[in-house]
Formats: sequence, C-alpha cells, structure tokens
Amino acid sequence: QNATNFNQDISSWDTSEVESMRGMFNNATAFNNGDTAGGSNNPLTWDTGSVTDMNWMFYNATNFTQEIDSWKTNNVTNCQSFSNNSVTVPASFPDICKQ
Repeated sequence: QNATNFNQDISSWDTSEVESMRGMFNNATAFNNGDTAGGSNNPLTWDTGSVTDMNWMFYNATNFTQEIDSWKTNNVTNCQSFSNNSVTVPASFPDICKQ
C-alpha cells in the first residue's frame, strides 16, 4: 500500500493461504508487475481461492494493466472500491468488486 515507486515482478509469490489482500496495491501508482507502463505481458496468475477480502486492492493503481482473469474469487465477500475504475475488473469477479 502506498508504494508509489514499486514495480517488481511478484508473479512467483505463493498466495494460496492468503485470506486478505485488502489495500495490497492501493496507491501503488507505478505497479504493473515488472512490466512497462501500459504493457500486459506479465499477468498475475496467483492462487486466490482462499481470499475473502479484496477491499481497495487496486484502488488508484493507475498503471496496472495485467490480466487477473484466472483468479478464483468465489470466496470473496469484501471487495468494495476494488479499483475505482483504475483496473479493469474481470466479468467473472463478484458484482461487489465492480462497484
């Protein structure tokens, strides 16, 4: 959160046991998973099946353009202000993430 200069590849992180990703990239304005601004060559293919909270996860993460379509979000119950329109929310995500 608030890591405005962070843009490293974190694809290899093991997130299979993570329950909360609340605010993880909130205001991380440079973050694009190690890719150049506007690039989409380095998707985050994390195991998110245990995650229940994604509130403010990509809020103001204005450079993030990677695909997250493969994320399992069936256990997500908290997802308000997921991206404030800075990230395209996949159609498969719960409706609460699209508000």
